[in-house]
Amino acid sequence: MKARILILLLILVSGYGYAQTLLGESKQKSSFKLWRLIYINGEAKVEGFYREQKIDRDLLSEFQKSKNYTGGLLINTRSAIWDPKFMLLDVDAEYNTGFDGDQYLVFPDRAEARTLNKLDLRSTFFSEKPVSLTTFASFNQLYQNRESLANIKSNNRNYGGMLSYANKYLPTQIGYSNSKNYQDELQTGRFFNQEQSDIYARSSFNLTKLDDRNELSYNHNEFINSTEYINLKNKADIISLYNNYNLDFKRRYNFSSNISKSIQKGSYNLDRLQAFENLSLKLPKNFNFVASYGFNNLKQDSNKVIQHNVKSAVSHKLYESLYSSLIYEYNTQKSDFYKRSLHLAGFDIRYNKKIPTNGMLSMSYKYTKQFQTTESDPIMFQAIHEEYVLTDGNVVLLNRPYIDPASIIVRDVTGTIIYQLNFDYILIERNNYFEIQRIIGGLIPNGTAVYVDYVANQPGSYKYVANNQSFYAGVRLFKQLMEFYYRFNKMDYIMQEKVENLVLNYYTQQTYGAMFEYKFAKAGTEYSIYHSNVIPYTMLWYYLDLQKNFSQRVNVSLHGSVRDYKMTGDSLTQKFTSFSGKVAYRIWGMSTISASAGYMNQKVNGTELDYLTARLDFTTVYRQLYFSAGTELYRRNYLSEGINFYGGYLKIVRKF
Repeated sequence: MKARILILLLILVSGYGYAQTLLGESKQKSSFKLWRLIYINGEAKVEGFYREQKIDRDLLSEFQKSKNYTGGLLINTRSAIWDPKFMLLDVDAEYNTGFDGDQYLVFPDRAEARTLNKLDLRSTFFSEKPVSLTTFASFNQLYQNRESLANIKSNNRNYGGMLSYANKYLPTQIGYSNSKNYQDELQTGRFFNQEQSDIYARSSFNLTKLDDRNELSYNHNEFINSTEYINLKNKADIISLYNNYNLDFKRRYNFSSNISKSIQKGSYNLDRLQAFENLSLKLPKNFNFVASYGFNNLKQDSNKVIQHNVKSAVSHKLYESLYSSLIYEYNTQKSDFYKRSLHLAGFDIRYNKKIPTNGMLSMSYKYTKQFQTTESDPIMFQAIHEEYVLTDGNVVLLNRPYIDPASIIVRDVTGTIIYQLNFDYILIERNNYFEIQRIIGGLIPNGTAVYVDYVANQPGSYKYVANNQSFYAGVRLFKQLMEFYYRFNKMDYIMQEKVENLVLNYYTQQTYGAMFEYKFAKAGTEYSIYHSNVIPYTMLWYYLDLQKNFSQRVNVSLHGSVRDYKMTGDSLTQKFTSFSGKVAYRIWGMSTISASAGYMNQKVNGTELDYLTARLDFTTVYRQLYFSAGTELYRRNYLSEGINFYGGYLKIVRKF
């Protein structure tokens, strides 16, 4: 009710400024000039859904029907208070109401968000003056569904502002923001509350006439994360200085620096000093030199770590075909519990040459030798926020052996969503390592990053030298009509000391591939042999992509891929199959009909998952009326659970 009253007041008050006009008509100025409406637009919509869902489990079968009718109004306005140069006010408001506000939450295989109430306010003072002020406030409420696992209701509130002083010598910005997000799982009673406030200031300046850039910034953050089980509170202060200097007018020599100091107190205490320095030199005779230095001093409640990292490379380019470089890296870490040092040296050579038939020959070879020494007593190592990208068909191992599987926690990159084992991902033990894979149809999107926390047994002191080689050879013929390539990678270890409790991954990988591309079609295959003492396998991958536009009215796209792994160490198999396609046809004007379908199958060590989706949509526009209708199908079978879903919708929108 409050939202509707606010929208009506907004329309009525705004109307005193400028009357709504048609294109080509002159605007009529109101005698009341304190409030002037610059523009108003929006949309009114009605829509309906019908859904059927059946879930079959070992001892339980559920069948559900859902009907939902909703209507909503969205309004966007911009107004001037007194004068646009004095104050601009943007108000965006949205209100939706429905016959049954909860039924639409039951929707499989995707996170569906529906904003029920939303209000955004933004104001800008003195936009054309050196000193300007912007403020904002946002309030919204939404529902979110996680494929029959949890129905989530969220309330979000954000407000803040920024004061800017634009000048030639020291432009400065000072700001404040406050946000609160409360999530409630309606089915389980679980909740997640997050509050955060930020005070920040930053200023930039120049010291020379060589286009240098310098920025000094300060942030004060206070945040609270709480659930029904925990309540975490932290305060953090961060000050940082960034510098970037060109050392000559031709910009051949460049130096950059980034230094920051962080102090956090509360549930997690830490004190961190970081520095990153980079030097780049363009030398005569097509030589280049780059060097970097990184420093990290971290103090936590129970540990202190000091890290130095030095990298350097000298490269040379001969004509357009031959590139070569020498590389060196030194890294050392010292904590209260261990000391680790690494020296890495090597070289890299790449060769590209045009050949007859409008082709290209490419070859490269890289060799590195790594000396690593660790001095430590056996301890339990805590890994926090290690990043992994989970992609269907790719084998991903967690970095360390001897991990306690009960300690593994997988989160999204925001840290707010904790993924569930055997629902969103699976773990497979591989010779004291763990392989992690996402589950198709779970919450983890394909090809995205996740953060993993775990506890692993850290072996004691050890020393080894690792040799790594990689080679590539490929040839493209007839303007990239076809391509054939070969890749070779090898890692072995020598001069080992006290490595009995350390699992070193010896591997040799050979990959043979071919790709054919002609106009709208591309197909390829790849065969890989991976010899390893941790996870040996052979992999056959073949794929097909088709995409074609016919007379600007019909668009067709098809994709198919199969990755077949055979684990040679234990005779187990993994197979990932995916097919998808879409056809879109523009019937006339802005009327379009489209059909899409996708099928994915995942077989891992005898466990199979089937996943099928199909969708049909029709859209058209008549003057300012937008019509859309469609139907969709979803089926998923995994372990002892099967989900069958059918649905349809109709939506009408009037824009103004």
